[in-house]
Amino acid sequence: MYGREDDDKLSFSYEPIDCCVSIVDIVGSTRIIASIRTSHKIGKYYSIFINNMAVIGKKFGALITKIAG
Repeated sequence: MYGREDDDKLSFSYEPIDCCVSIVDIVGSTRIIASIRTSHKIGKYYSIFINNMAVIGKKFGALITKIAG
């Protein structure tokens, strides 16, 4: 069993659960990022993507525990 105890903690037990690992890629992101000149705008670009993926995941009951990039 897993679940969030609060907004910052994730708890696990030794019970088996069904889960899914998802990998989502932005096609062409290296080329796009190369054309963006400021780190602030690069952060905004990825923030929009990550936040939209979270909205979609939560719509289907996902518990997002890690985002890697």
